[in-house]
Amino acid sequence: MEPVSDAGSGPVRIDEAAAALSVAMAAGITATPIGRQSGATPFFTHRARQVVTINVARRRDPSRTATLRRRFEADLRQRFARLMKRIRREVAELDGFGLEPAGLKANRGQFDFPRSAEKVAAFMAWLRAAARQEILSIGEGVPIESAAQSAWTRTYIETAYQRGIANAGANLRAAGAQVEQTWVLGAFNRPIHADRVGLIFTRVFRELDGVTEAMDKAISKVLAQGIAEGQSPLAIARVLNDRVRAIGLTRARTIARTEVIAAHADATLNAYTEAGIEGVEVEAEWSTTGDAKVCPLCRPLEGRVFSIEKARNMLPRHPNCRCAWRPKLVGGSGIVLNWRTVDVRRPLHTHHKRRRNPSRAMERAHAHGRAGGSGGCGCT
Repeated sequence: MEPVSDAGSGPVRIDEAAAALSVAMAAGITATPIGRQSGATPFFTHRARQVVTINVARRRDPSRTATLRRRFEADLRQRFARLMKRIRREVAELDGFGLEPAGLKANRGQFDFPRSAEKVAAFMAWLRAAARQEILSIGEGVPIESAAQSAWTRTYIETAYQRGIANAGANLRAAGAQVEQTWVLGAFNRPIHADRVGLIFTRVFRELDGVTEAMDKAISKVLAQGIAEGQSPLAIARVLNDRVRAIGLTRARTIARTEVIAAHADATLNAYTEAGIEGVEVEAEWSTTGDAKVCPLCRPLEGRVFSIEKARNMLPRHPNCRCAWRPKLVGGSGIVLNWRTVDVRRPLHTHHKRRRNPSRAMERAHAHGRAGGSGGCGCT
């Protein structure tokens, strides 16, 4: 709970301040706002003659996917924890390499070969299979393309994509467009969205598979070194799990955060493009979270307007990016978007001929002129 300031008695908690305010109001004592200071709302209670400042400024999340990103990361942490538990069991508890003197521990010998290179090769084969099972949840020999369409990661990516469409509809309404809920709810019945999200499923799955490959390279090196130095099974298990945590889990969490934003941005631009095909002409405005953590790369882009074509592949701008697109309505606000008016047979092509209204020509030109520089149309 965030601390708030009490002019007379030092820091208090939000729940304490709210409780005091409720009691005062129930007793018939008025609470008069005295103005805003840096995103906070101060209240003055006449009985206590104290100023209680309750910070109501919340960090903005333009994509509204913060909870989804955290859940994706939590799922990955659990999966990597299971993998590390298996490594500890095979290497330390079962002495899989046969490093303990005979009689001290039951020697399972799964990786117990005469030469160190053979030990490493046997363990790495086992690790690759274990990682695919625990992290990707697929068995050996299953093609990535087919596994990706039914993978556990699909839930998070599909939800992020759906959130992108929903936010696009809400933001289009806020910008003045007429968007019926059927246009949002029926998005996945239109091939232009179903095809795009399927490509994202495969990309995310391949990236996670790439994480396990990068992890393998680092692990094989420290494993060979540990065996050569005569380290104990427990020491080797700790070093291996440290590599899994530092390389595998760290990269996987970055992929989770970044790909949720990528799916959201892709869905948003696809929805804007789809609206443009129907005559509701939209450009994309960059929106950051607006907090102190916004990076130097994204901060100057807040509020910049780009054509949909140029906005493609700009988000996420970097790993762990949290930015999103807002719509800037250029024309066509009188057109109603609903599921029945969208021609699902049309390809999602950003240069598709749009329904033009000559009366909006100057409006479109003026909007492009305001964007300026790299924020203009920039169609290529």
